[in-house]
Amino acid sequence: MKVTTRHGDYGLTDVHGKRISKTDLLMEVIGELDTLMAQIILCSAHDETYRADLIQITEDLTTLCSYLAGYHNEVDFTPHLNWINERLSTLEIKETQFRFVYPFTSIPAANYNLARTFARTAERKCFMMAEQRGMDANALKYMNRLSDLFFIMMVRENLKND
Repeated sequence: MKVTTRHGDYGLTDVHGKRISKTDLLMEVIGELDTLMAQIILCSAHDETYRADLIQITEDLTTLCSYLAGYHNEVDFTPHLNWINERLSTLEIKETQFRFVYPFTSIPAANYNLARTFARTAERKCFMMAEQRGMDANALKYMNRLSDLFFIMMVRENLKND
């Protein structure tokens, strides 16, 4: 498999048959989503507790990247949003007072915490994209919920060490 094409040596890349700058906002968004997916895969490799959820999230984000890059004219993110809302409702920890948790003693919890921060960065980039070029409203809601889901996963993993 040939990986090196040298086509990007001058700061341009191919996206759905078009050459665009590697500094284009689209490349920023796709890059942040790619970073997030890499962290999600790392979470799955260290902890199988939420592996099915993590695979689903990775597939959802791949769909989002494909949509943003123009490989699909339209994507209805409603089923993805419904899925994440259901997972949040199922996994939510019922405590009377919210407190932030720092996962100092659990590698899986620390990995979910890192995924949470990457999700927030990707979410901000998606909202930039929405402001400048438009984006599916349900995809934005999904991205907003994603960091919450990783926070819940982090707290649940952290509780295993208490």
